[in-house]
Amino acid sequence: MSLYPFPTGKIIHTCNYIGYILFCVCSNILLLLAVSCVSKPTIGHDSERSEVDSLALSYNEPDSLIRRIDLYRHSNNVYGEMVMHRALAHLYGNKSKYIESIDELNRCLVLAESIEDTATIVSTFNDLGASLRYLGVTGQSAEFYYRALTLVELWSKFDSEFAKKQRVISLSGIGNAQLTLGNYLRAEEAFRSALSGEENMQNPSGQAVIYADLGLIKEKEGQPDSAFYYYERSLDNNRKAKSKLGISLCYNHFGRLAEQKGDLDAALRYYYRSYYIMSEETERGGTMESSLAMGRVYLKRGDIVNARKYIDEGLSLAQSTRSWKMMSEACLLQSSYEELKGQAQSALDWYKQSNAFKDSMTNERTKIFVQKIRQEYVKNRNEQELENLRSNYSQVKKDTKAYLTWGIMAGLFALMCIGFLLYTLRVRTRSQAMMRHMEKVRTDFFTNITHEFRTPLTVMLGLGKQISEQSDEVDAKEYRRIGTMIVRQGNSLLGLVNQLLDIARVESAIGREDWRTGDVVPFVSMIVENCEGLAHIKNVTLAYVTAERELQMDFVPDYLNKILLNLLTNAVKYSGEGGKVIIQMGKHGDKLQLEVSDTGRGIPEKDVPHIFDAFYTATNCGVEMSTGVGLAMVRQMISAMKGSIEVASELGKGTTFTIYLPLKQSDRSSTPLDDEVYQQQNMEGLLSQHSETADSPTDDLADISKPVVLVMEDNRDVAAYIGMQLSKRYRIAYAANGKEGLTRAEELMPDLIISDLMMPLMDGYEVCRMVRKSPVLNHIPIIIVSAKSTDADKLKGLEAGADAYLFKPFNADELQVLASNLIEQRKSLRLRYAEGSVQSESSTNSLKPYERDFLNKFVDVVYSQMPKGNIDAESLASTMCMSSSQLRRKIFAMTGEKLTAYVLRIRLKHAQKLLETHGDLPVADVASQCGFDDAAYFSRIFKNIYQMTPSQYRRQSNLNLPIVKE
Repeated sequence: MSLYPFPTGKIIHTCNYIGYILFCVCSNILLLLAVSCVSKPTIGHDSERSEVDSLALSYNEPDSLIRRIDLYRHSNNVYGEMVMHRALAHLYGNKSKYIESIDELNRCLVLAESIEDTATIVSTFNDLGASLRYLGVTGQSAEFYYRALTLVELWSKFDSEFAKKQRVISLSGIGNAQLTLGNYLRAEEAFRSALSGEENMQNPSGQAVIYADLGLIKEKEGQPDSAFYYYERSLDNNRKAKSKLGISLCYNHFGRLAEQKGDLDAALRYYYRSYYIMSEETERGGTMESSLAMGRVYLKRGDIVNARKYIDEGLSLAQSTRSWKMMSEACLLQSSYEELKGQAQSALDWYKQSNAFKDSMTNERTKIFVQKIRQEYVKNRNEQELENLRSNYSQVKKDTKAYLTWGIMAGLFALMCIGFLLYTLRVRTRSQAMMRHMEKVRTDFFTNITHEFRTPLTVMLGLGKQISEQSDEVDAKEYRRIGTMIVRQGNSLLGLVNQLLDIARVESAIGREDWRTGDVVPFVSMIVENCEGLAHIKNVTLAYVTAERELQMDFVPDYLNKILLNLLTNAVKYSGEGGKVIIQMGKHGDKLQLEVSDTGRGIPEKDVPHIFDAFYTATNCGVEMSTGVGLAMVRQMISAMKGSIEVASELGKGTTFTIYLPLKQSDRSSTPLDDEVYQQQNMEGLLSQHSETADSPTDDLADISKPVVLVMEDNRDVAAYIGMQLSKRYRIAYAANGKEGLTRAEELMPDLIISDLMMPLMDGYEVCRMVRKSPVLNHIPIIIVSAKSTDADKLKGLEAGADAYLFKPFNADELQVLASNLIEQRKSLRLRYAEGSVQSESSTNSLKPYERDFLNKFVDVVYSQMPKGNIDAESLASTMCMSSSQLRRKIFAMTGEKLTAYVLRIRLKHAQKLLETHGDLPVADVASQCGFDDAAYFSRIFKNIYQMTPSQYRRQSNLNLPIVKE
């Protein structure tokens, strides 16, 4: 598990974060360019460095160190200047002057980087992290700790004692940062890694600090006994290390635990022991926490005299150390004190001052960030001065080149910033367009819902009618199969009805939401537990992580239950075998933050803006992903609770839904959450709706004497039902989507295609258009069976090329009659071709234009091949842009004759015309023009067909006598 979570949030915050990263990257690149362009400064020999280190430890006053820094700067002794800046930073830190300490550490860091002193860079990163943590700037504190940890693990001297110690410091700092952010699992992981390092180094002082941090985690997680155990371990190690400050802090921890249990006397005793230990020290800053704690306890006991004393002392110490956190707490205690005295105005003033100190923490963060930018500027300026002093003519040329590079990079950085601003504007514009689109979707909602209802009703009504009409001798196994299909489709229909009712209730929502106030943590845990059965069936790992032990909020239990249920079932469904679904919950300002993440297929970027639209269907890697009404309901319920939902997805990696809900609803009246609410969250049918799946229907192509019907339907139950109605008279083949259906049609050349409209990969409209465009398939009749029941939908289907359009739920008898009529119509056309003349008026009037065009083209190709002599199937198929097998099946399907017989009929028909219109043309020439090399063979064939020789036919046609044919 990673110790540093990737930042999440809104798009604009993400853009700012990326911009900050790019700024840091560009700054480091510019630094490297500058360093590469200057000569190396003076570092000194080992003996000189040892002397500088000893000298730094001997100074106890800032003025002496500042003078020494100036001396080393003028002598260009970078190492000495660096060590003195570091010593001055430690001196300021010991006096709780953290701002000044950070300034000196930044100067030390610049010098350490210039001489590539890895040890100093690592330790300075850790010191900066510590100073920023004391000021409450958690984000940048964590950044420096991670930079130190990364560098120390890449360091060639990683096994040295110094490197091990710095690694432990980094891990401990990371743990404190994660603890401040409320990420207790990651904090504990970091602390335990640090504790292992301290134990290997046998350092009781370090172990004491980490045990105290572990105790604080257990305290925040609501485990006081575990916390007390770790604090005792910390106390033992502090005693071994003889650390008065550590012992004092442990007693503060014990006092806080006692105070939480309500034992104020014990708490006061612990706090006083801590106060007494640190009061003996010259630096009284260590008594600050215990002073404020005793003031707080005395306030709780109503002893305002002693409370006044310790609160004043704590406030004075907080002001001297400039600890905004402690000053905020002290002012808050002052406010409580004035409130007990009945001084409302004074209490309010102190309360405002407490909030002002909280704001000061934010201001300090801003100040530190600005100082960091200024340090980069000072660093570059100093390095440029060194360059000017040491460079010659060639160095000046390098300077010019470096300045040009900096200018180009600065310009690129400015362009990137502009790009991010334009991207943010584009995202905002797109969001507004999505909102307008949602308004349109809501107006069309009740029209579209019928599509979802009609599919299960088709199976249920049809099978119900079939059962009622069957005799008592029907096999019980068949009854069970039909009953299973009805129950499965009934569950789907029930789920749709419940979602529809939920949406109607959310949209009306006037006085009907059951608002409750209570702890949302166990409520969400209950919902996750209810989904574990479904996850187990799907072989998906379900994990629930919460950063809060208790979180009171106003919410509608029924809405929250259905929101999470929809998101979790979708996540489990699309994660696939062996997938993982993670639910994370925490506090985000004054809002609840819920994240549902999966490791599934992900959603294409173009589909993400539309997934909350009712009935929007996204196609991902060949798998249909339909939101139905579920996600539309989720967003409407969240909106009803004044919240928001965001989605982030990446193909092949998964999807994350993030929900933000206000903790308090100022304009709502809520009743307390009770056990009855938990019982009302009915989970019946969850497993049945998602675990039952129909078996794919199998092809039945055994009896070759029957016509072939191809059924294209993605719903397996509906496909099986259609097959049951037609299996007695026809051979049945199945396809689960339009793309597969077209492939199977080209293989089977069916007599009839029955297609659904809403299918993955290719819908029914596109299937019709592709069939009619195909010279191989365009003769096949098509019946569309769809839940879309408007006249516009039907007209669109007929325009696409369908021969008939049936609405779901359809009448089984009507389907059988339509199938029979269309297939018989094709048979009658074949008979007409067999009995009538080729390309005659009577034989082509009943053809559709694309069929007539095909036959005309085929006849033209045959005519063009006649003068060449023998006409073979391969050359005809090649000219028609088809395979020979496809051409044979196509001609047989349209005419009822084999390809060779039909070609012979065309040739003889041409011979008839030549004999009738060219009386002086010899029979041998007629045979040659019709592709017969042997005139005698031509005469025999002609006589077999027309019962007379070619010469007899010519004489009879000249006398205008009726000609007997075939």
